[in-house]
Amino acid sequence: AFFTAQAKATFGAANAGPLMGPVVLSELLYWPVAGNDEFVELRNINTQPVPLFDPANPANVWRVDGIGFSFPPGVTLAPGQIVLVVPINPETFRTKYNIPAATAIYGPATASLRNEGEQITLQKPGPPYLDGAGLTVVPFVEVDRVTYSPLAPWPVSAGGPNGISLERLNAHAFGDDPANWRAATG
Repeated sequence: AFFTAQAKATFGAANAGPLMGPVVLSELLYWPVAGNDEFVELRNINTQPVPLFDPANPANVWRVDGIGFSFPPGVTLAPGQIVLVVPINPETFRTKYNIPAATAIYGPATASLRNEGEQITLQKPGPPYLDGAGLTVVPFVEVDRVTYSPLAPWPVSAGGPNGISLERLNAHAFGDDPANWRAATG
């Protein structure tokens, strides 16, 4: 079992449900066809731009834990914007898969998505503080998480070397629920 941040405090009452966004993991390809490349897709589900850095400390940036990727400083996602994080040079990926110039691509990630499944976590930097030794510590806060698997109850057709990605069905619903994901149809 695990605990997730709630949409609002409901002391003494039923939980309000998990807090979603403002940016979510929306698609991932973890087991591509041989010779192809995996990817992680993120989507801003907010109606406002979302800076992928701490505005008070701009060098402290968001990261995707599990694939070894931190966004470069200064990246802001427009409302509804989708971005890709890839394991190869972004322009090579764009050319190889004919991705439109309007789609932002970042990379390379330093770790691969594991075919047997794993937890991928989107994290943002929290306010820095000084530890007991006087060193600055930047804590990271979980924004979204998915613990995918090639086994049921996860969509099994996304497992195996057939190059089918996992797509999130409802970006505003809990992301770490296999029922909220499907194998891509195209």
